[in-house]
Amino acid sequence: MTSLNTAGFAFVGLNWNAAGKDWMQPVGRLGLPGDFSVDLPFLMDTGINQMLLWLHVNERPSALTNYSQFPNGIEVSIAVPPADGVAEPALQYSFVTGDTSQPMAPVQVEWRDGNGINTGRNVLAGADYLYDAAGGRIGFRVPQE
Repeated sequence: MTSLNTAGFAFVGLNWNAAGKDWMQPVGRLGLPGDFSVDLPFLMDTGINQMLLWLHVNERPSALTNYSQFPNGIEVSIAVPPADGVAEPALQYSFVTGDTSQPMAPVQVEWRDGNGINTGRNVLAGADYLYDAAGGRIGFRVPQE
């Protein structure tokens, strides 16, 4: 990696797992209507076109506990922690479920029992992604139009 091919990326440092053999996921913030927000492990997944949110039933917002798949019209926001000492998140975006005019919106959002955010690949419609395995960091760059 060079300064030329990493220009414009905001980086997030990764921590080693307990075994010290691989990098752990960073933490991302999930925001939903009603001032609901929660920090969860963040997985940038390029293999699926939906978003999976792992959160135990008793921790979900009450308006959405009865849904396994989000209904249309729910505003979802995602933010990845601040980059290398900068106050702004390395990645921040939002979408409304069912709004197909938003390129970063996944085709659907569904709950799973557990703890995490799996973005799906649609986030790549609005941001470049870089994984630095040697340096233990991920980066995002929003292309300038």
